[in-house]
Amino acid sequence: MTLGALRLRIRSKLFLTLVSLITLSVLVAYFSARPAIERDARGRITQDLIVRAHLVARAVERADLDASDLGSWDTLADTLGRDAATRVTIVAKNGVVLGDSDIAKADLGRVDNHASRPEIIRALSGEVGESRRYSATVDGELMYVAVPLVQKGEVTGVARVSMALTQINTALSSLREALVISAALALAVAFLVTSLAVQLVSRTALVLTDSAQRMAAGDLHVRIRTQGYDEFADLGRALNQLAKSLSSTLGALREESDRMSGI
Repeated sequence: MTLGALRLRIRSKLFLTLVSLITLSVLVAYFSARPAIERDARGRITQDLIVRAHLVARAVERADLDASDLGSWDTLADTLGRDAATRVTIVAKNGVVLGDSDIAKADLGRVDNHASRPEIIRALSGEVGESRRYSATVDGELMYVAVPLVQKGEVTGVARVSMALTQINTALSSLREALVISAALALAVAFLVTSLAVQLVSRTALVLTDSAQRMAAGDLHVRIRTQGYDEFADLGRALNQLAKSLSSTLGALREESDRMSGI
């Protein structure tokens, strides 16, 4: 095998082995971390909606409007929807929708009673209600968060905010793209570092191979420069010691041969 072929073989094996291990590690890390990161992102979005719902509820409680004044309730919902950058729905204790930032005032009378909605039921019990489902009103899937409206220690209705799942999915899609880009950059850096490391290792291995071949051909004056205490350095010192031993042995044999020839 020529030195060039040996160099190619060593580099190829080392490079393919290291790149395969690094690629596998990056893929395992990516697919292991992605579900947890997405869960965390969904949790943060939900928590953000809860905060917005509470802020909306406090604003509604301070407004203290007459339940029969639907126009004022809807105007308030529209204003709070713009301020909170989300859809806002104000629901009376009996489930009647008093105002909705995404529904025209004239259409409120045709909106179904919300008393049976799971997030409304939970909010009327004094807790935070959450749910996801299709909304015929906006023709799309929404995430809902509802909190109770409290007046004088009594739950009098519900403030609800909602976000289209398409918005959430868009945010998650951007997150996935960022993860893919990060993984690709990590692989690119790993390939570069691996290539440099393989060149260094193969160069050292080739020096050792060339020196060993020269020793085998009878050149026992070859010496390998050794640095450090890794396996290559140990092998180089061992080859140097072998060359010294063989040189000493051959010298002794020549002296003995000369002595026998002179008798």
